[in-house]
Amino acid sequence: MSEKFPALSKSFLRRFEGLSVQGFCIAVAEEFVLLSIVTVLSIIFKTYLLWFGLFMGFFVHLLVHILQWLVFKKYIPAIYTSFIALIYCSFSLYYILNNQIFQISEMFFWTFIGVCIVVINLIFAHKLAEVFDKRNKIS
Repeated sequence: MSEKFPALSKSFLRRFEGLSVQGFCIAVAEEFVLLSIVTVLSIIFKTYLLWFGLFMGFFVHLLVHILQWLVFKKYIPAIYTSFIALIYCSFSLYYILNNQIFQISEMFFWTFIGVCIVVINLIFAHKLAEVFDKRNKIS
């Protein structure tokens, strides 16, 4: 990967490739907890736009994993679950669009917000995983 994308590998890829399985699980668990909290709060308060934004951020995240798989032409840990979750996300987005649950302008705005939150949270989750690995001297 470093040969194909030298600029990217200096800062970005090196950080992710060095995570242990345990550290990666910490990052995934943090993302799951955040999404679960937002989902529960959306149900309790009956306001779903933030949930939709995070849902779309997750959808884009899945597409990035599939793009990684296609570009790097090798197995990546998230590829199988990405395809499974992509089926659910595609059906859900179709349902939301078909039933006009949100206005298109709201969808674009909250998708942008959600993608920004997901990117920031992914950085945080991977930092958390790095801290976990350093504390436990795993790599």
